[in-house]
Formats: sequence, C-alpha cells, structure tokens
Amino acid sequence: MKKTLFIVTGIILLFAIFSFILFFERPTTQKITILHTNDIHGGFLPSEATWIKETPRPLIGGFLALDHYVKQLRKAASASLLLDGGDIMTGDLICDIDYEHTKGGALVHFMNQIGYEGMTIGNHEFDVSQENLRKLIQLANFPVFSANLYTTNGKLFAPAEYQIYQKNGLKVGVIGIITEELFDVLALEKRKGLEVKPAMPTIQKIVDLIDPQTDLIIILSHSGFKDDSVLAGQLSQQVDVIIGGHSHTRLPQPRLVNGIIIVQAGSKCQDLGKLELEVAGDTVKSYSGELVPLWIKDITPDPKLNLEIEAYRKLINEKYGQVIGQLENELFRSNNEESNIGNFLADCLREYTRSDFGIINSGGIRKNMSPGPVTIRDVKEILPFENYICTYQCTGAELMETLKINAQRAALKSGGILQVSGISYQWKANSGADVSIVNAAIDGKKIEPQKTYTGATVDFIAVSNAQSHLGFIPTTILNTGILFSDAVQELIKQKEAIHAKVEGRIQRLR
Repeated sequence: MKKTLFIVTGIILLFAIFSFILFFERPTTQKITILHTNDIHGGFLPSEATWIKETPRPLIGGFLALDHYVKQLRKAASASLLLDGGDIMTGDLICDIDYEHTKGGALVHFMNQIGYEGMTIGNHEFDVSQENLRKLIQLANFPVFSANLYTTNGKLFAPAEYQIYQKNGLKVGVIGIITEELFDVLALEKRKGLEVKPAMPTIQKIVDLIDPQTDLIIILSHSGFKDDSVLAGQLSQQVDVIIGGHSHTRLPQPRLVNGIIIVQAGSKCQDLGKLELEVAGDTVKSYSGELVPLWIKDITPDPKLNLEIEAYRKLINEKYGQVIGQLENELFRSNNEESNIGNFLADCLREYTRSDFGIINSGGIRKNMSPGPVTIRDVKEILPFENYICTYQCTGAELMETLKINAQRAALKSGGILQVSGISYQWKANSGADVSIVNAAIDGKKIEPQKTYTGATVDFIAVSNAQSHLGFIPTTILNTGILFSDAVQELIKQKEAIHAKVEGRIQRLR
C-alpha cells in the first residue's frame, strides 16, 4: 500500500513539474504594428481625391496628414515600426529644390520629423544622380538599406543590407531590396557603375544569418507586387512579411503567398499601410492589415511641420506658378491603352521636330490634369524627368517591329506602351505574347517596309532603352538638347487652348 501511494505521489509530482515547465516555457505573445508607405514621389502636399465625383473634391494625403495619423496609430500601439518602400523622389517640384545642397533633401528632412525608422532605395532615388542619392542617405536620421544593390567594384551601395530593431521585447529584422529590372527603368547615365544582384539568393543568405537573432523577418521590397508574389513562393517561411513598392499597388487587405504576408500602400502618400501582428515563438500567430486613407479634413497639423511645409508650397508656387495656357478638358493617363494626354504629348514631340511620327513612353507621364489654367508647375509635374528630345530614322519594317512590341506590352499589360502621334494601327492578340498588327499607317498611308521614316521621342527611349521599347537600336540619333518639358511649355504658350481626346490611334481587334 505504501509502495502504491509512493508511486501515485511520484506521478502527481512529475505531472506538476511537467505542467510547471510547460507553463513557464510557453512562448509569450507580443504585438507590433507595422506602419508603411511606398512610392511617395514627392507627395508632401495633399491632392484632390480624383475618384470622388463631387465639387469641390476632398483633399487627401501629404505629410501633415501622414504625421497626424502616424502619431495617432503609434499612441494606440504597444509597439510600432514606420518604414518606407522607396521612390520618395520624382513627382513634385520639391524634388528639384535644394535643401542642404541636396535636391529633394527637404523630403528626407520631413521624414526625419515624422519619425521614419527605415527605408529601402527605389529606382527614382537615382533620377537626379547617384551623388544626390548619397546625399539624401546622409541626411536621413534613420537607416537606409538595400541588400542587392552594388557598385561594379563590388561595394554595397547603401550603408547596410538590413537592420535589426528591438521593439517591445521583439527583435525585428528588415532586409531591403531593389527591383532586378533597375536598368530597364533608369537612364543610361544614371545606371553607370551599378550592379543589381538576384533578389532571392541574396535575401535567403541574409535570412539564414539573422533568423537565429530575430523573432520577425520583413523584406522591404522595391520590386513590385507581381515580383514580390513570385519571391514569396521561392523563399523559405523563415520570412514573415514582404512590404512592397514600385508597382503602386493599393492592397486594401494583406495577401498571403506561401505563408508570407504581402502588403503595399499605393502611391503619392494618399494611404498609410497598417499591419498588426501577434508574434510568439518566432512565428506570426495572427495578423490583420488595412490601408488608412490620409484625409486632411479632420487632422490637427503639427505647428512646426505646418510652417515648413507651407514655406515650400509658397516657394514652389512663386517659382513655377505662372499660367501659360488653358486646358478645356480633363487629361487622363493610361499605361496600356491610348490616352488623351499621351496623344497630346506625342503630338508635341512630332510638332516640335516636324517628324513623321512621335512616340512617348506612358511611364514618363506622371500626372493627370483637370480643366482650367495650365501652369509651368503642371507641365513639370506631368513630365518630371530630365528627358531630352531626340529624333531618329528607321525603316518601315523597323517601325512595324516597334508596333508589335507595343501591342505585346498592351496584351500582357507589362511595362507600359508607347503613346503615338502620326501613327495609327490595329492589333489583335493570338496567344500569350503573340500578336498581329493590322492596318498600320502614317498620316493615313500604309507603312512601307523599305521606306525611311523620321521619328521623335526622348533620350530615355532612343538612347537608354531602345532595344526594349523600339525592338532595335537606331544608328542615326540626333539629340536636340531641348528638354521635353520645356518644349511642351513653349507649344502650350502658342495655343489658344488645349483640347485632347482619344482618337482610335491604337485599336485592339476582338
């Protein structure tokens, strides 16, 4: 009897010890809120919510609203981390204004005040120059990191590949990457001396290194949603989150690919991404995400930030606010179809150079425009890049190859089409990237394969990316030395009013 009692007591004791160990070894659940932006493109001021059909349209976005909502969300969170996915530059004239001898430096200054804690590099950070980007990085009071961007002499371009943060007992590793297609979206002189390494093996190597040191691993990616989704399918599930940029994708709710959470917050600082995570035992136990619209009507502006932003708004208006023309109808962009603003700008190229045709890449057109007075600022924001007008010669056969590439881009919705002037054509999709061009003409006359034509475009196409856009490399290129945006301003001044429409220059046959 005593022996049986001893055994029972022992079992109870062992069970108690085991339960005690389990209780104290149970991983503690910790919460963190990740706040994120991407593709700000100089959007420090609010803009009209163009999708709302009321007059006047409400204003959304800008750094005053961003600062207000970040403060509110930080107060409500037990721990938070504010990150940016790249492309803070190009899109507003603040990017052309010097701050501390750095163009666009005021944007980083404002980001410092808002309290950003990290960002990765986007392709548009190179638009001024590599040297200007290095100055932007020096101005930042927060880490800037990119793991796969190198110089050709083997040195990392950014100060670091990744950063590990301590947040409320959590160790959060954040790895930055840039698009592998960087050279396709950079002008030739801006990409000299750079090398982009493949993202997946670069990331996985760092993940294997930092996984034992961290509770949460985030990829801060300037690659686009499509590539982020492919990457998620390839990476190990040591990675928890991909915060995206580059494609301007507005994801109202997170996407889950291969167990990895993907988020992205659109563009132009109109939304703030919010991702709430519960982490325990090196694993995300639960998550919820949303986009917080940055409406300005109910915000309480920070007084100091408000004064500085207002000073830059006035400076830009004084420098670029001169009215140069009148717009009669709204101008809209399209990446994959003919657009009225694309027609107008391609017409400007053709008219200015008196060429047979004009072409402009849709990705170079950065803003829609409402009817009313046209200012220098409007033109500069529509065409923010330092693109110079070029003319080139090609045969009709070469031009037909350009039109085929254009139709393939439209069919696959990849890369953005060329908007055209002087050219009209129809196309039909066969299967995949196989397309047929029908009824291609210049000034209403069928394109002759052996005839030589003169085209007008910008150096980004003719010099930096001819093969991918045109399908061949022109041997006779004349750079006029005239900025495209300057030529457009000159032509607008000569016109009584501007009215542009979609005319059926590019038609898809079903």
